Amino acid sequence: MEPDKAPLRLEAYFIENISMETNPQFDPTVDEYEGHISVEPEILMRKTDDGVRQLVLRVRYVPKPDSEGGLPYSIDVTGRGFFSFPDPDLPEEQRFQMLIFNGASILFGLLRAEVAHITALGAAGSMLLPTVNLTQCLADWVQAQGHQANHSTARNR
Repeated sequence: MEPDKAPLRLEAYFIENISMETNPQFDPTVDEYEGHISVEPEILMRKTDDGVRQLVLRVRYVPKPDSEGGLPYSIDVTGRGFFSFPDPDLPEEQRFQMLIFNGASILFGLLRAEVAHITALGAAGSMLLPTVNLTQCLADWVQAQGHQANHSTARNR
């Protein structure tokens, strides 16, 4: 496939928010980091559909509550990517699927690099976000959204 024929293009991205907090209980002698990572997507489109979609991706990586100092920092980063679809006839369902999986993978990789860059200035040195199965992360997020909706509905009755 020719590069100009790619069905999904990243036009631009930026970091909307990034925070790093040092974990005072971090033990630098641990063999592996132990943390919980969550990935929360949001897809936005303009009212006048020009084929560009925004993907907002929030990634949080925090120490596990029962872990004994296995993560040097708590991270919360939100990025926004602007993606286009050169084929104007591409069905909306395919656009959604490409954006949520391919777009999220692209944006996650960019956010991962920024976290490594920012944490390099921290007391414990550079930390990479772990590689993740985005399909599972997104499925977990969807399930959590349904669970929260059920609880809020029950409370509002």
